[in-house]
Amino acid sequence: MSSECSVSLEDVTVRYGRTVALEGVTLEFDEGVHVLYGPNGSGKTTLLRVIAGLIKPVKGAVRVCDRDPRRALLSGKRLVSGLIGYESLPFWLKTGQYLSLFQNLLCGDGECGGVVDLLGVKGFYHTGMSGLSSGMAKKVLLTISLMGPSRILLLDEPFTYIDAQARDRVVEAVEETKKGRIVVIASHFIPGNLDVDRIVFLDNGVVRRILDKRNVNGVEDYIIYARLKLREITSESARYLFEEVGAKSIVREDGYYYVVVNGRGLEECTRTGVCTGEYRIRF
Repeated sequence: MSSECSVSLEDVTVRYGRTVALEGVTLEFDEGVHVLYGPNGSGKTTLLRVIAGLIKPVKGAVRVCDRDPRRALLSGKRLVSGLIGYESLPFWLKTGQYLSLFQNLLCGDGECGGVVDLLGVKGFYHTGMSGLSSGMAKKVLLTISLMGPSRILLLDEPFTYIDAQARDRVVEAVEETKKGRIVVIASHFIPGNLDVDRIVFLDNGVVRRILDKRNVNGVEDYIIYARLKLREITSESARYLFEEVGAKSIVREDGYYYVVVNGRGLEECTRTGVCTGEYRIRF
């Protein structure tokens, strides 16, 4: 990708009727991995749709590689690739047939960077699309998203509905294909092994905070909920978490234990294998 290619949004506002989905968003993305982080309804998916040209803002300007993405899309010019929301899968095709269609379209005779091998979808090439689990279907859609030479890669919740091993494969695939690309990921949580250049915090359609690679792991003024591998908390494990990790508290949510720490605590907890590497950030 040309070093001159970037994604910029200036004072972008999007409304659905009377509901404001994005308000006055000004951002710029260059080569690297950028995560849009926030709760449901915060505007993450809407922001991806704006970059892709699927939504026209009611106010503000959007430029993708110095072009208007909306006009480029309507003229048939493909500026981005990615997974934004879910699409209906053709139940009458086998997985291999479906992937071959996109491989021929996006890559010609190329290998698509070995993405098919990275995500391990060859194991169910002969499975009908109607027989795929939600996790298998997600991997198929992610494989298609990572194919081809698009400069901009947009991924909406790529780590949901898949198991830990599959998440590691997705992280590996992103790492393998990110060179020369702008990767923008919308996610509720950030795998600890994903090399993130910047995190953009969204809430109610507004950018609340931006952390870049220099301070993502070291900043003190945000709270991380890091998921623990522990099935139960003993006095010994609690002492380690509070004394060595610097835990502020330990909470139980959705059947799992989470330790509330800052960035440095997350590094220590992940390094020793007590934390899974999954975490959520709250202010």
